[in-house]
Amino acid sequence: MRGTPSMSTKPQLRYLLASAFICLVHSYPIAALEYTIEFVGPLDSLHKKNIDILPFSKKSKDIADILIIETSNNSATVKNIDGDHEESSRYINFFNHTTTGWELKQRVALTNAMGLIDIVRTPSGDKLAGYQNDSIFFLDRQTLEFKEELKMPSIFAGDHGGTSLLVDLFKDINGDQLDDILIPHFNGWQIALQTQKGFSDTQTVGPTTTMRFQKSARYVAYSAEQVYLVDEDHDGLDDIAFWDNGFFAVYRQNAQGEFATSAVPLNTTLDNMLSNYSKMLVEKDNDTETEPTRLVEEIIDIDADGIDDLVVKKIKSEGIFGWESEYEIYLGSSDENNYLQFAKTPSSVIHSDGFQFNHDREDITGDGKQEFIITSAEISLGAIIKALLTRRVSINVSIYKINNGIFQKKPNTQRTISAKLNFGSGDISMPAVLTADVTGDGRKDLLVQKGKDTLMIFQGTEGPQMFDKKSVEVTMDLPNTGNGFTVADLNHDGRDEVIVQTESNNQAKIAVISFSH
Repeated sequence: MRGTPSMSTKPQLRYLLASAFICLVHSYPIAALEYTIEFVGPLDSLHKKNIDILPFSKKSKDIADILIIETSNNSATVKNIDGDHEESSRYINFFNHTTTGWELKQRVALTNAMGLIDIVRTPSGDKLAGYQNDSIFFLDRQTLEFKEELKMPSIFAGDHGGTSLLVDLFKDINGDQLDDILIPHFNGWQIALQTQKGFSDTQTVGPTTTMRFQKSARYVAYSAEQVYLVDEDHDGLDDIAFWDNGFFAVYRQNAQGEFATSAVPLNTTLDNMLSNYSKMLVEKDNDTETEPTRLVEEIIDIDADGIDDLVVKKIKSEGIFGWESEYEIYLGSSDENNYLQFAKTPSSVIHSDGFQFNHDREDITGDGKQEFIITSAEISLGAIIKALLTRRVSINVSIYKINNGIFQKKPNTQRTISAKLNFGSGDISMPAVLTADVTGDGRKDLLVQKGKDTLMIFQGTEGPQMFDKKSVEVTMDLPNTGNGFTVADLNHDGRDEVIVQTESNNQAKIAVISFSH
């Protein structure tokens, strides 16, 4: 089979010998909770490797495996110089939980052509999918081979080097609890709906891919138009939409899973918007631009009324001290023909002074409505002087809750955390800010990293403040930034586990924090 990876004898022997894992377990009481730390390791093979962590459960009743995807961070040229002649520099390691801890059960070599990895829901359970050579492959856990499922050409081609392999290729577009494929192509976006018997024929919708190059054709960048899922005709099926300078071009989905070949317009009152951040970087100069830039952030049902809403991000910069960011919420409703329409003015504006690092949007309280979690830093002369003296930056974590369709101007709760500033590179080591239901009560708890050895847990509560004012603490070695955390309910008990990736003495270290009452 073309592109089918295999395990060499040498890696097999080496990792069979290394599979006698030492699992250290510690239990500590924290207020009404107890936590257990189990270390997965030793992980000798992960030195100088980029690591992706992916929880994977074949069946809902099973304890999920932990997949550690390792990718060499060196190019082929550097590997040759260093004398690294392994058959593959990329592997997927399957760790299974046993009575003695997390043990390595399977190790799968990846070819250099395997550019993307994702999990897909199928009629027979979750499967691990890979993309290479214009084809989708499913991993056979019995033979440890990737078997071709269907042809699907796309803009993804070439050697991906040491970049992350994880990408969201699969989405449930028609609401049947099976994941469908939505992937960009040079001629538009390609769609293949999954059925009980496999995938349907490919459909292509939307505008063609944009190509940019610098002075010569040696450097070429391809950019697909941002795709949005929206139920424009209120039939319970997601339609596919693209922003087109003043309106959304919507390709409707019918009951047979077919998408229209021509689009209908979904008008808005905004015509000065961009569809993604890459366009902002190309078309706007934020250091000199005085007019605000608007970006289509997402289309999502914010207030849980069954109708999609529009979220727009507005960015304004007037010099280094003039940064302002806002989220404008345009609620959706039905017009006289029962088609989607957005409000002409925003129902809410979430404003933050200074530089906004990112935002998360999720249902924290368990009522179906979406909360906003925004991290930002004040940019002022006083803040800069303080950063120069302390080499740290104060980061505000603000959480906003919707009530009667409106977000209040002030956050429902706010925390201030300290981030390390590297003057040499200008990078800010952002601590982790996570939400996870570690108590199992259906409410998300707030997890905030404090330094390199403390994870503060603010338990979720009823009421406008949403979280306890006092935190309980987990003490252990933590990553330098918030990128080394993964949240998942591994054992399906209603409580989330936290997977922590850190490094000590150039040695990868992965731990699983489990919680109980």
